[in-house]
Amino acid sequence: MLGSLSFVYTNAVGETKQRRLTNWGEVGHYIKGFDETAGKVLTFRKDRITEYIDVDDIHAILADPYSKPPPVISNKAAPDLRPHIVFTGFSAARRAELEQMASDGGLRVVRSVTQTLVFLCGGSNAGPMKLEKARAQGVYIVDETAFIQLVATGVLPDDAVEALQ
Repeated sequence: MLGSLSFVYTNAVGETKQRRLTNWGEVGHYIKGFDETAGKVLTFRKDRITEYIDVDDIHAILADPYSKPPPVISNKAAPDLRPHIVFTGFSAARRAELEQMASDGGLRVVRSVTQTLVFLCGGSNAGPMKLEKARAQGVYIVDETAFIQLVATGVLPDDAVEALQ
C-alpha cells in the first residue's frame, strides 16, 4: 500500500469524477484504496481511469496504469475467437451448469489457467495457487454473481471486483 493517489474516473454509465485514494494498492486490473469522499475502501478498474493527477511518472508507481478493458462477449463470435474462462472452487454439478452458461453466452471454457485465459470465475473453494497464477497473468477474476451479469449483458460490470482475495 502506498500514500495517496488522485485520478479522474469514468464509470460504466458515463459519470466522470475525480477520486483520491489513500492507503491504496494495485491489484491486477484494479486500484483499491480508501476513498475519502465515500468514506470507505473502494476498487476501481484501471481501464476506466482517464487521467492520473499530480503524478510525474505513473509507470514508476504502477505496473500497468492503463490496462486494457475486458473483452465484450458475444455468442456470435467464432468459437476459436471467444474469450477463455475457467471455473474453480465449485461443486461438479454447479461447475457444469456455469460452464454451459458460459458456452451459450459466448465464452470458451477451458480447464486450467493458460496464457490465453481472460476470465477466472471462482467459487468458495477456489484454490489459492490457481488464483495466484491467474493474477500473475492479468486474468479478470470474478465471482459467480459477476459472471452471471457478464453473460447476461456481455460486459464485465464495474462492481465485478476481485472478491476472491
